[in-house]
Amino acid sequence: MTQPEGTPRGGAAVAVDIARIEKELAALWRTQSGDRALTRACSWNLIVHCQDDDVAAAAKRVADGLVRSVPTRTILVTAHAYATRGPELEAWVSANCHVGPGGGKLLCTEEIHLQSRGKSGVEHVPSLLRALLVPDVPTALWWAGEPPDGAAAGRLLLSGVDRLIVDTVGSAAALSKMAHIGGLLDGLVVTDLNWLRTASLRSVLASLFDPPLGHRALFQLRRVVVQVDERGMAAARLLVAWLTSRLKWTIQQRIPRAAGVSWRALSRDESPVTIDVEPVAAAPRDSGVHALLLEADDGARYGFVARDRGVVTTLGPPPLSREVGAAEAPVEQLLVAALGSRGRDRLYGVALHRAIELDQSPASDRPVAGQ
Repeated sequence: MTQPEGTPRGGAAVAVDIARIEKELAALWRTQSGDRALTRACSWNLIVHCQDDDVAAAAKRVADGLVRSVPTRTILVTAHAYATRGPELEAWVSANCHVGPGGGKLLCTEEIHLQSRGKSGVEHVPSLLRALLVPDVPTALWWAGEPPDGAAAGRLLLSGVDRLIVDTVGSAAALSKMAHIGGLLDGLVVTDLNWLRTASLRSVLASLFDPPLGHRALFQLRRVVVQVDERGMAAARLLVAWLTSRLKWTIQQRIPRAAGVSWRALSRDESPVTIDVEPVAAAPRDSGVHALLLEADDGARYGFVARDRGVVTTLGPPPLSREVGAAEAPVEQLLVAALGSRGRDRLYGVALHRAIELDQSPASDRPVAGQ
């Protein structure tokens, strides 16, 4: 039976001696090719850092699918920092092959899985990674799971990483960590899958103010409401940071709430603006975003309410009120985008620093009751 084009052929992982990883990879290619022409492909070194086996299993599934679009040498690192049993370092190698267009050559990438245990094992990982990187191609570090703090990331960032990929979804403190990490290395590009995940929502909101409505309506805004579930606090901050930075609003004060958070800001003409992030029980999108509403001083309302992962209902005067596509891509597609030109989005850096300003703005001593 002929294998369909593009179908991955993931070979079984082979346990190898740490000192013989490259030799074992060469032997693996010889067994993979058989009588069929084989091409080894690699446009990125992709280091995938995982803090436990469950995260590693999920990340491996994503990485195996990723190589159909972006060929990588994938180095999966599972760091059991507090383990007290087992060898300090173990390694496995495997190949991920799929049939190229026209049923011709096998296009193959390689995967190395490293497991470290205890403090000593973790400390050996950076030098081992440097030895395993394919030369003359860029290196990305995808920190799967909870984003790192500066100290934890430093050991791997110093291993020649060009792009750090994280996902701030579900972590309210993650944006502060990202701002610190971004300054650790000159030239390091920090990419947030959560920023890419919410790109369609930013596009929908911006499109509401295209002609015939026009951008003048933006100068009449007096209130912003973002509704998110517990996963969505980082996404809410990024949306508020993006909006306020684009409109050149000045953040004046952070207002404590029993649930959610609020800010007081001044618009470009120094009119007061209220920004509220409100919790909801559940949102239909992985980002945790349920709705974003803008209220103008004349009572007009604009924005969107999410219906599912692919559709939102926009709000505004006719013909703005309608259902529109706003697809939320799965992690595999987000990772493809993160390794492409969208992974170097200058606006993310602007929004990230504005998000930190939001959290560091002076707090009012007059809290607002939560809803």
